[in-house]
Amino acid sequence: MSEETFPFLRCPKCGSGNIIGYQGVWECMDCGYKFRPKPRDINKRYTVQERPSLTIQKSRSPKRIPTLVLAFIIVFSLGLILGYGAGLSNVYTKIITVTKTVTESYAISQTVIASPSKSASQPSISQLASEVITLREIKVRVEPHLIDGVKIYYSLKVRNNVNKSITYQAILKVKGKELVCTGIAGPYEEDICSIQSYDAIHLDRPIGVREFQGELLVINSSERSELFMKTELKIKIPTVKFGEIIPPGKLNSLVFATDVKDIQVKIVSWFESKKACEGRFVGDVYYIFNASKGMKFVILKLNFTNVGKRIRSTPYISEGEIGTNTGNIYPLWHYPPPSINQKHASPDELEKICPIYEKEKLLQGESSIEYLVFEIKEDEKPIEAFLPGIPYIIIFQD
Repeated sequence: MSEETFPFLRCPKCGSGNIIGYQGVWECMDCGYKFRPKPRDINKRYTVQERPSLTIQKSRSPKRIPTLVLAFIIVFSLGLILGYGAGLSNVYTKIITVTKTVTESYAISQTVIASPSKSASQPSISQLASEVITLREIKVRVEPHLIDGVKIYYSLKVRNNVNKSITYQAILKVKGKELVCTGIAGPYEEDICSIQSYDAIHLDRPIGVREFQGELLVINSSERSELFMKTELKIKIPTVKFGEIIPPGKLNSLVFATDVKDIQVKIVSWFESKKACEGRFVGDVYYIFNASKGMKFVILKLNFTNVGKRIRSTPYISEGEIGTNTGNIYPLWHYPPPSINQKHASPDELEKICPIYEKEKLLQGESSIEYLVFEIKEDEKPIEAFLPGIPYIIIFQD
């Protein structure tokens, strides 16, 4: 049994709304009147008062659901950007910083670091690897030990640009020979790597050659394939011309077996002659010697000056070499034992060609002249000379 309740119906007799209907018959609970309402009364009231609200509700329901979903998506997205996304902002900032640093450093290093060759025998260079180490300074030292031979060694300073220790190798390549120096640079620190003279490489030098081409490579020694940098080098032979002065401190005291740090040397002049003079012999005698057949003498004049505060010994040169335009090399001439009939030097010869080596000791500010004699072929021209203890090649002509 079901009962029907329509709040818009009222009792026709007393007008009370307290009515109950069952199977089309309604009874007023106040006055007990029973009645059967006409269908048009029910349809009219239902249509006017209730149907519009039901119709509106049905038309809005399908559109409201996607609108709420869209609003939820927008709010959630804003939450990610302003909330969770903000939590990742630090990581994003760090990535930007690293990228900027690498780009700027590489641009600077490109102006000072030579580009690597594309030879297959050489390791390849990458943008990041070239930023690990910066070459601050390199000093290549060249010392003649013969007129046609030099020894080469070097030192360099590098800076580590990263926050970890780097073990590196510096490789100097000259005329097919290599000189390797290994060093360790701490994080963001400088390191000096040096090769000493006793570990130098020895190179042949043809007469007249004044320069070598070389290259320096700095490599990650833990990974041989990683090249930090490569640069081309011009290695010049130390030379001195006539009329120039070698300052004090340049001579080799070990060669001269005396302290020569205060001795200044001037390469004064040179001349050719068919005669040479040697002395002083017993009785203050100087002898004149003639050049051999087809030969001539080349005589060098040097001036030694003591510029220090102490008395110094005059350097004595007993060896040397001279090179000519043909590439021939001749040693320092030593006079033969004088014969009984050996000619004595005249006063004019004493003044022009005789080595007046009178001072074994040099007082402060004093000077001494020394003549050095070489004998070469008559049709050759002198190009260079080398005197042990003087770390320069003496140039006769350019």
